[in-house]
Amino acid sequence: MADVADVADVADVADSIAPIDVLPPPDVTPFCTDPSVQLVYVVTESNDLLSFEPPSAAFRTIGTIHCPARSGSPFSMAVDHTGSAYVLFSDGEIFKVSVKDASCAATSYKSPGGTFLTFGMGFARDPSGSGETLYVASASSPPTLARIDLPAFSLTSVALLDNSVSAAELTGTGAGQLFGFFADATKTDGSSSIAEIDKLTGQITGRANFPSVQQGTGWAFAFWGGDFYMFTAPAGTSKVTRFRPSDGSLADVATWPGVIVGAGVSTCAPG
Repeated sequence: MADVADVADVADVADSIAPIDVLPPPDVTPFCTDPSVQLVYVVTESNDLLSFEPPSAAFRTIGTIHCPARSGSPFSMAVDHTGSAYVLFSDGEIFKVSVKDASCAATSYKSPGGTFLTFGMGFARDPSGSGETLYVASASSPPTLARIDLPAFSLTSVALLDNSVSAAELTGTGAGQLFGFFADATKTDGSSSIAEIDKLTGQITGRANFPSVQQGTGWAFAFWGGDFYMFTAPAGTSKVTRFRPSDGSLADVATWPGVIVGAGVSTCAPG
């Protein structure tokens, strides 16, 4: 979202409202048909599309996005289980981008403007396990959770979010959970948080706080292999910080010379 050594930092998460509980995904093999699109994918403010492989913490350039008739710059991104990325631009347009070759196509999405001109976004698996839903969190106040129904591209408000949530980026899981990464609007020290968000009520059901993670000029967020990856730009270039809920550790694992503003990962990726 616009505007390397392992170091454990359990103190950062000690004041969580409740522990974050990451559930294992259900065994719904037919839903996941393309194992080649199960990495984390990110987009920079300068239109570069990259893959990020969590086990090696390595970036690979896929290409530069050339989307038709757009006037903004990338703001956020989500990736579905087939490897299609949905990239939101700062002017409120959404384009469909292939994570294999960075090719771009227009969509029928019509921005409502206002609170939902820009937003964070992420897919989460549906309760049935055989589908997924694109959720978005408004970048403007009041913080609001909504969903975009595909392929109609209709936006429906779900619920107001907790008043501590500010410009959240979202990531979902194969188990159907939805998580947000955001700056705490109730604090002045730049603290960041990860919280599980109830998809029906917008309520926070689990939370971890990170006083040492400053979002900076651009931020993004993804879940992969049981861990969360926060992409932040506190000094004008991006770094990747991994949060491991299983042991409470926090580690800086990679850097990128540009500013990453969007991240997405298939709900078929390892959970």
